[in-house]
Amino acid sequence: MDGVKVQVVDKGRPRDNLQKTNKYQLMILQDEEETQVQGIMYGSDIKSYAKLFFPYLTYLISVASVTESNHAYGIPINTFLWTIDKGTLIEPTEEVEPPEASLPPSTQLTLTMFDSFHHQPEGLEFANGSRIQELIIMDNQ
Repeated sequence: MDGVKVQVVDKGRPRDNLQKTNKYQLMILQDEEETQVQGIMYGSDIKSYAKLFFPYLTYLISVASVTESNHAYGIPINTFLWTIDKGTLIEPTEEVEPPEASLPPSTQLTLTMFDSFHHQPEGLEFANGSRIQELIIMDNQ
């Protein structure tokens, strides 16, 4: 399958639009050059892709609708917004024939492994003194 290889950097929770008539879910996707773009899913597409788009996993995506961001869903991280819907083709890289290598973790993120927490100096701040708005704790096991 031809497509764009992206890693999911962040996946928000489903939210209601301002009119409370539809749900949407935002994601941050990053390509091989670490260019980030905002992805969005609406309504029933959120449930359709619930078993995909896990943070830090790599996918091949094609046939996504790409539009200019209109700031309707907050401050965009890029000029463009990718809409993921039932027509979008998504494949985890390990399921492609032949399998493709996953993208390495983003260098724009600070990652601390679980097994190193007890080695951290007492009083260490993970955000270098700045306020943390969101902390993602993951265990892939």
